[in-house]
Amino acid sequence: MAGGVGFYVEGLTDLRSALRAADPKLTKELQKVNKETAIEVATDARTEYAAIYQQDTGRHAAAIKATATQTKAQVSLVDKGNSIGLLGQEFGGGYPQFPDHDNGGQFFYPSVREAIPRAEDRYLDALGEVAAMIAG
Repeated sequence: MAGGVGFYVEGLTDLRSALRAADPKLTKELQKVNKETAIEVATDARTEYAAIYQQDTGRHAAAIKATATQTKAQVSLVDKGNSIGLLGQEFGGGYPQFPDHDNGGQFFYPSVREAIPRAEDRYLDALGEVAAMIAG
């Protein structure tokens, strides 16, 4: 989704390059932290979805996907045509089944916003561990 909610870790690309130069295995540690963060946010979003819509399985909950690389953690609402109502549930749409609720999202975006402080702490902890590995 364009223009999403998230945060940017300044210097992450430079850090990744330095880690790769020190030991290529260290960049995998960054990917591991990114994956843990993405999974946490996706799980939280699915839990919130289930709490609001009393449905924790099916195509809508399954459309919340976590992915990660060495440079980003990403949680997406993956719509392959079978979960079109998910965006209506998240943001409203002015229709009887999707009443307007101008509150910045119902389950997905609130989960992202709530995860930011925890993700920042996770990255600081991981950077400390990587620095300790480099120092030996």
